[in-house]
Amino acid sequence: MHEDTVFRLGSLSKSVSSWLALCLSEQGLISLKDRITRYLPNFGPHFESKCPPISIHQLLTHTSGLSYRFIDGEESLYAQAQISDGIDRVDLSWQENFRRVCSVPLRFAPGTGWRYSLGIDVVGKALEVASGKGLAQLLEETISAPLGLQHCSFYERDYYQIAAHYQNHVAGLSRAEGALDLGIGVLRFDESLMSRPSTPVYAGASMLGSGPDLMRILLGLRNGRLLSRLSYQAFLSDHVPHSSKCMWRNWGYTYGAAISRLEPDSTMPMSAGSVQWVGAFGQKWMFDPHKDVIIVSMSNTAPEGLFGAFPDQVRDAVYADLGLMPG
Repeated sequence: MHEDTVFRLGSLSKSVSSWLALCLSEQGLISLKDRITRYLPNFGPHFESKCPPISIHQLLTHTSGLSYRFIDGEESLYAQAQISDGIDRVDLSWQENFRRVCSVPLRFAPGTGWRYSLGIDVVGKALEVASGKGLAQLLEETISAPLGLQHCSFYERDYYQIAAHYQNHVAGLSRAEGALDLGIGVLRFDESLMSRPSTPVYAGASMLGSGPDLMRILLGLRNGRLLSRLSYQAFLSDHVPHSSKCMWRNWGYTYGAAISRLEPDSTMPMSAGSVQWVGAFGQKWMFDPHKDVIIVSMSNTAPEGLFGAFPDQVRDAVYADLGLMPG
């Protein structure tokens, strides 16, 4: 691999799309308090025989009550409804997929819990409706062009060198052909049709990008090039204080990332209030705003590259080299 190798970002798409939503809310295109039905009138999943209001904020922070098929499993209601996670059934229109999502009850009343979900994909379609533009154009105009990104896009380009995908297991490595066992569920994907202009774009899963692209985006957040001070502070705030575990125990969740509630120690040197997120195909970024450290770890192997020891070893090496490891 090379520095300009392009990766399928998986759920790192959620980070960038969430920050895109914050940028567009600052422009007045949407409000995070808006109900999703303002933009998608037919999006009305039910809970206890009612269709409760769901806000953009709740969808962005995974507190809407929606879920994921790959996490719920193949015996779940999401599987029975044949719901797509966004990269496995690229022949399925987003309208039909969201209709199927609405046919399944919410896991909890909006705002009362946390569950990883398709919520950011729903927000992506709201952004398209509100702007009259496609997500690819919004991303290019709002983030990629202003920051000079070379590879961050929802669509493949002829010059992209895309990393092959690998699954690590006890016996070693094998090429990932249509499925990745991430430990939290088996994520299915159809690479032959992903990221093509003829297929639906999912804000939470469809993006491509390189390591330098992600570093420039994180620096853009840190340096105030993307967000106002108010939105930046919202990004560095825990919006799910009622949940004890948002992907990792003692981590909360903010817009596009988990946020640490832990004080640094020898096993986790990042400051409380640090943020991080992972991509299913083997990537992880970490940002410690208090110690001013940004780390982008790009691998093509899952689950090691996101949930394994490797990205944390990279983190510890960086902190040690900077003299920032707790004593």
